Amino acid sequence: MQSIDLKDLNEILRANANLFDPVIPNLDKWILGIEELRLPRNVVAHMNFPSKTDIKRIDVFYEDCLNLLGLIQTKLTLNIP
Repeated sequence: MQSIDLKDLNEILRANANLFDPVIPNLDKWILGIEELRLPRNVVAHMNFPSKTDIKRIDVFYEDCLNLLGLIQTKLTLNIP
């Protein structure tokens, strides 16, 4: 089984930007945000404690993600058969 990292998510977003652009505003900002999140994520993944700056960065990105999900929810209508 192959794992998928944040780097892979960015590759997916870049390769399919034409599909994500209508739904995710400022796609480039999100790609950059994911890149910035990789370092603090790696710190935690390697069993170290994140710095106060890293914690703040993670918290801000988390809040941004929640806001984006709310925005996407209002834009999309899913038709499930």
